[in-house]
Amino acid sequence: MMSGPMSDSFDNVTAKPPFTDLYKIPIVVLYMKFELASAVILCVLSVTTVIPNWLLLAAVCRNPSRFFRTASANFIVGLAVADLITGLTTEPFFAAYYFARYLAKYDGHNTPRKLLRNLNHAGASISTIAISSSFVIVLALTWSQFVALSYPHKYKLWITKKRSLIFVVSSYIYFTGFTMIQFSGIDQETYKRIDLAIHPTLVSILLIVTLVLLTRAFRNKMKRSHISSFQKDSSIPNAASRKSQLERQFTIVTIYLAVILLASALLHVSVLHCQLYCKELSLKEWVILQIAMRVKDLLLFLKVSLDVFIYAWRLPSYRLIFAETIKCSTASKNYPVRKRSLSMIPYDNSNKA
Repeated sequence: MMSGPMSDSFDNVTAKPPFTDLYKIPIVVLYMKFELASAVILCVLSVTTVIPNWLLLAAVCRNPSRFFRTASANFIVGLAVADLITGLTTEPFFAAYYFARYLAKYDGHNTPRKLLRNLNHAGASISTIAISSSFVIVLALTWSQFVALSYPHKYKLWITKKRSLIFVVSSYIYFTGFTMIQFSGIDQETYKRIDLAIHPTLVSILLIVTLVLLTRAFRNKMKRSHISSFQKDSSIPNAASRKSQLERQFTIVTIYLAVILLASALLHVSVLHCQLYCKELSLKEWVILQIAMRVKDLLLFLKVSLDVFIYAWRLPSYRLIFAETIKCSTASKNYPVRKRSLSMIPYDNSNKA
């Protein structure tokens, strides 16, 4: 899903200059500076991705029985794992490669050392697994929330903790197997086109449809809630009103996750289509395409970094998770979690019979 190094696309350039003079061309020099800036941004995004997701997963590991009470929790944890993997591997691997390639031109070398090139390719493969998995997990989360709003009495039957866990694990297994296909001797151009068609393109289309359905169901639910609020005294808090508020918050979080994913995915799909299907590019067109590749990569990584902050922004329970994890075990004893509070778990979409 992620793009490879700049030299991998050089075969598409017409009127090629001598390769030894490539880094002396002004427009290529501009690209190299842009790539250097990308490396700096990736270092920052790596930190802001790893630490919050580590805090979330650490809280889950400390008390899994309290967290895994809903099917939605499996989707959230699966997404956090994908984001953490990206922040620990792909982002620093890409950053190291970009730094090395920028410095290599001053050492008289055309490319960085083999180890860094291998890290760059490894980062691209890992990102295919992690980011592709996050795509389908967000799609599943959006669909499950749509079911919760539109068919609340069937939610517990259709969306279960076991099924959501199987879906998340199967996603990782599937994308790992698909990524391994590229090392089986298949034509790389064919592999990339298949990947583009059935993964980011298809998933983006399905996510758009599901997001429209979820938004419409959410608006209808809010209208019904607004009407019912005039028929009873809403000034007295009760379990039903608290549950309705938490449902609203979690739906908004799901919509934000889907919208941010689509914003990065649509550019990602568009640029990859240009890379795979636009041939015989001039040097200027090729460099512009490479800059677009770096921009779409950064948007994907920004989406990865923002996921966990969306939880904490909209859901008080996740802010409690981060606060509790930061505190030492001795201090945390002084701040017990109330048994009948919001609880440190995602919204339970199920309705009692």
